[in-house]
Formats: sequence, C-alpha cells, structure tokens
Amino acid sequence: MGLGRMGLALAQALARAGHDLTVWNRTASPSAPLRELDVALADSVESACASSEVVVVSVTDYAATREMLGEIGSVLEGRTLIQLSSGTPSEARAMARWAAAQGIDYVDGAIVGFPWAIGTADAIIFYAGSETAIAAAAAVIADLSGTPLHVGDDAGHPAIIDGALILNTMAIFIANMVGRAMCDTEGVAAQAWTVVGGMMLDAVPSLVLDLNAALDRSDFSGAEASLTTWAHGADLIRDALTERGLDTTLAGGIADLAHRAIDRGHGDDGFAAIYDVLSTVRG
Repeated sequence: MGLGRMGLALAQALARAGHDLTVWNRTASPSAPLRELDVALADSVESACASSEVVVVSVTDYAATREMLGEIGSVLEGRTLIQLSSGTPSEARAMARWAAAQGIDYVDGAIVGFPWAIGTADAIIFYAGSETAIAAAAAVIADLSGTPLHVGDDAGHPAIIDGALILNTMAIFIANMVGRAMCDTEGVAAQAWTVVGGMMLDAVPSLVLDLNAALDRSDFSGAEASLTTWAHGADLIRDALTERGLDTTLAGGIADLAHRAIDRGHGDDGFAAIYDVLSTVRG
C-alpha cells in the first residue's frame, strides 16, 4: 500500500524475493516499474487488502494510513498489518490500539536506509509487535532488510529509535556545515577542512561507544576535561561565530546546556554530565 519512492522500493524487493504481491496506490502510474515483476495492481484499497494475509503500508504518515484504512477495518480482521510509515511513538501506539480493536495483528516498523538499500544488508528495520504478529511478518521483513531488529512488543519503540538516529545524523551534518563555514570565512582551504573533519569523524564511533558505556554506568566523571573547560570552549566558538556574523544556534545551544549542567553542580565532571540536563523531563 503506497508507491512513493520507499513504497516502490519495498514492493520491488518483495516481488524479487518471490512473494505473491498485490499493490495499490492513489494513482496507477508509479506501478509501471513493477509490471515486469508479475505484480498485481489492485483497483481499490479494499481489494488490495483482501488479496493477502500480510499487508504492508508505506505512505506519508499515520494520518494517511488511518484515512486509507479507516473504513475497511473488517477486511483486515485476522490479517497482519505492517506499518512502515513515518510517525511519532504516540501515533504508533494509537495505530496499534486501533488495529487490536479491529482484530488485526499489528507490527510497527521504522526503516533506516534510503530506498535503494531496501532488500540489502544496507537497510535496517526496527520492528515491534506481539509474538503472533511477528511470526506472520517475519518472512516479509527479512526480505526487506539485511538487518531486521525486533525491539519488543511496544509499538512506539521503532519510532523513537528512528527519531533518535535521524537526530544524530542531522546533528552531525549541521556540525560539519558549521565547521566548514567557520573555515570558509577565515580563508581556510575547503580541502583542509575535508581532511581534518574526516579524521574526526573516523574517531566518532569509538568516542560514542565510550560515552554510552559511561552513561550506562551513570558515570559523569571525565578524564578528558572538566565540563567547565568544555563550556568555556563552547563560549569561545560562539563568540568567534558571532564575530564573523555566522549562525550561533549550535554552539550557543551546546554552551547553554553545559552551563545549565554546571549550575547543577557538574562543573568538575566531564562532558557526559550534560545528560543530567537532557534526560530531565520538563514540567
């Protein structure tokens, strides 16, 4: 259900894996690449869902899914619904409750990877659902991802993991662009930043693993430098960006977090102490 870029990639992977596949999309034209793969094109949502025991949905969001399936819940009764659309944990849990009320076995999943990676080891799918639903969906999910990871029965967990990963990726991209802008405005050759920035990125995996290990131990101490030193460094970077008229959102945000953690008594701890601020639920 749904033949956008991701939906089409999912359909192609399933067809090539030998599944008996029926597809539906609001317009028929996106299904053209599937004709040579012996894929059936349904003329309605209802007929598409009635054709298979497992229904995979990849549309814009959960609201689009509910709009699409809302009137045909009875058709899906006794079938397995795999939701691979984007959404929030609360939307996923609401979808799971709706499915349960309709007698539908529900699996919620989140895809990490671009459309071209679907069906290969480069795609990861986090999925959650009941034991019964997972058993019915396992073969389908295995043909979509080289690394399918079951994260429990809470339908909201794939979405929160996906959101956390996307945030990490965007943060790395933004940090890289800020670093490049700093160098550009000072006349540093772009190639120099590419080399130095690449060296830093190579070190990131081990640094993050060490950080997560410390957080697992609730250990905020750090031998690398005190949080007071880190905060001073963030202040200097923010000031340098200000002098050049560059955006200070990232550096200013980091400085603010560091100073708030220092205000909580973490001045002599390490950078990990910022987690005390980030993990506090605001009223």
